[in-house]
Amino acid sequence: MRAILLALSLVAGTAQSAELIYVTSGWASKHFNADRSYNERNYGIGVQRQVADDWSVSAGVYRNSLDRTTVYVGGTWTPIAFGSFRAGVFGGLATGYDYAVVPFGGPMLEARIGRVMAQAVVIPPVGEKAPSTVLALRLGIGF
Repeated sequence: MRAILLALSLVAGTAQSAELIYVTSGWASKHFNADRSYNERNYGIGVQRQVADDWSVSAGVYRNSLDRTTVYVGGTWTPIAFGSFRAGVFGGLATGYDYAVVPFGGPMLEARIGRVMAQAVVIPPVGEKAPSTVLALRLGIGF
């Protein structure tokens, strides 16, 4: 619990008061080329803080694809903008997998309409421990 509170306080303290904070859902995921059954309803909660139009930091907790609790910290960089959509990359560190802390990352697409944000990310396969490609979706409400 202390790790979750620390991660959330770091994200909340990284930006100035005029920047938007999103409360985010956990993830809905789809595993492709999977050789086993995965949890694809990754319930959780997090915060994402926009530190610039194309940069954000985030932290949260969710039930991962192995049906374990994950605490994560990360960020996004979305330099490509077209209307309400942005494209770029995301990355960070997460717990709750086969190692104490694992890095994650990949390409992403984000839509921001008013105070609503939706993200779609692709996590590529990584060796024998994570052999499937994952498409994950999450929503956020800005305050």
